[in-house]
This record gives sequence, structure tokens and C-alpha cells, in this order.
Amino acid sequence: MNSTNSLTSDFSSLGLTVKSDAERYPLISWCLIAVLGSLTGNTIILLSTIRYNAIRLDKISVLLINNIAVSDIAMAVFAVHPTLVSLIYNRWPYGETMCYIHHFLQVPTYLSAVYLICALHLSKLHNLLYPFQSISRTRRSAYLISAVAWLLSAVTPLVQIATDRRDVTFDYRIYRCKYGFRAPVWQWLLAPMSTVVTVLPNIIVVGTTIALLVIVKKAKGRTNKQGAITALYIGFVYLLANSPVAFYTTIYMNISHLMSPGARGFFDVNVYGFAYFVLFINCFTNGFVYYRSVNSFKIFVKRVALAGVSRMSFRQVVTPFVKGDIQLQTLNRPTNI
Repeated sequence: MNSTNSLTSDFSSLGLTVKSDAERYPLISWCLIAVLGSLTGNTIILLSTIRYNAIRLDKISVLLINNIAVSDIAMAVFAVHPTLVSLIYNRWPYGETMCYIHHFLQVPTYLSAVYLICALHLSKLHNLLYPFQSISRTRRSAYLISAVAWLLSAVTPLVQIATDRRDVTFDYRIYRCKYGFRAPVWQWLLAPMSTVVTVLPNIIVVGTTIALLVIVKKAKGRTNKQGAITALYIGFVYLLANSPVAFYTTIYMNISHLMSPGARGFFDVNVYGFAYFVLFINCFTNGFVYYRSVNSFKIFVKRVALAGVSRMSFRQVVTPFVKGDIQLQTLNRPTNI
């Protein structure tokens, strides 16, 4: 990759990857929704939890939720925003160096969210199976879990940099820079690394989501299931966003040799592009998820909205949260699993 004009992938020669205005405008709208939704929703989540204690779940879940919010904001800034600008210009406008930076920053933002969601699901499952043990866990363990998730997310880009840091191209199918995996070492390294880095975490999310669903459905009486339901919502959104990519990488890639050239072109361009744009669902839906599943957060959002249409000041609206005067049946219990 020697110049800005060379920031194209092998697929640019097909003549099908540079999208028309009719194709780009809906994608521009989608990316704009993702950027604005992520920055707004996740900022509200961080503000409401850090300053006003508006998400009243167990302390480990709250800390993991905050880290997921930070990861989603980073994804909006380092992945969705450059894609949006590239769609507007119909090319990569930032130059060669920024293409490298863009790729090596967007990878850990995505992977960190995956690992943090895995940790949240495992934590919720542990709370349901061993409720008395979960009470003794401290915020220190949550900080440690979060740190491990962020460190693991940096492994993939560091390996890519060590292998061939210049193997990055601009892909018109997804309008962002991606790694080419062209070095000979990837012939034997790619499969086991992909299994550990992406396949295994996805299996964990799928397995824990199913387990949480079964446990929540079987729970009787007035057991507080608010935290587990929140994890279920997050798991469902994650699976929705990642299913197209999983289909492309695990199913299509293994049967593509059986297809005609025309069918392969359709999957390699259209389906591939669709799959990677759907991933943006992950970064802007958390606010809606918590609004639907966490009663205290729903009350906080409603009271903030009330301040906007009434004569009450913002301080008057949030004071009950600061003082802990908001009373809910689900909030009066010692823990929210």
C-alpha cells in the first residue's frame, strides 16, 4: 500500500464494490444513527451509573456495563465514524497512515465488547447458580475482569502488527480498512487464533444466553431476575448483530467452492457487506436494552425527560437517585441477579 489511491481491496476490481448513491445513502443514514445513538445512549448510561447510581444491579454487573458502554463509544468513534465519512466521500479520505490506525483501533473496540459481554453473561450465570457466593464478590474482581477483557482485545492487533503491519487495505464492500492476512504465517495461525479469539467467545455467549433463558423461565416465586433478564437482552442483541458474520465465516466459506461464480460474487460482495454493517447494532442499542430491562434506569430516563418538559430543574429530578429515595419493589432487595 504505497499511496492513498492504492487503499483498495482485491474486490475493487470487480466493479461491484463501489456503491451507487442509491446504495450509499441508506448506509450513510444507518451509520449516522449508529454514531449518534451510541454517543448519546452510552454517555447517558455512564453518567447515570457513575454519578446517579441509576442502574441498580450488583456491583460487578454495573462495572461491566460501564466498560461495555466505553467500548461501544470507542467503536462509534474508531469504526462507525470513519465508515460514515468514507461513505459520504465514496472513498477513504484520511490517507494511508490513518488507514492503519483506523484498523488497529477498531479491532480491539469490537473484541473488548465481545469479551465483556462474555464476562457479564458468566457473572450472571454464576449469580443464579451460586447466589450466596456472588454476594461476597467485590468491585476489585470486577476491575480485574474488565482489565483482562481489554488486554485480551489487544492481542489480535498486536499479532497482526508483529506479522505484517502494512497488510491493511481499504475495502469498498464495508467502506473501512481491514487486514489482509497475506503473510505465509497466517496459513497455519489464522484458524487456531480465530477459534480462540472469536469462535470460543461466541460459543460462550450463545451457551450462557440459552442457560440464562432456561433458568429464568424455570425460576419460581418472586425471585429477582432483573439482572439476568438484562443479560438476556444483551445476548439476544449480540446474536442478532453477529449472526450474519457468523453465517458468512463459518458456513459460506466452507461451501463457497460448490457455488457458481455469480453466486460467489453475490455473497462475497453483498452478503459480506451487509453482515459487517449489521454489526453496528451492538454499539447503539444498550440504552434501549437497559431501559426495557432495568427498572431504576427506566425511572431515571423518565425523570430526566420530565425535566425537559416541566419547570423542574435537573437537580430536583435526579436528587432522589443521589439520596437513594427512589423506592421500587425490585430495588429494595439486597441483590439484583
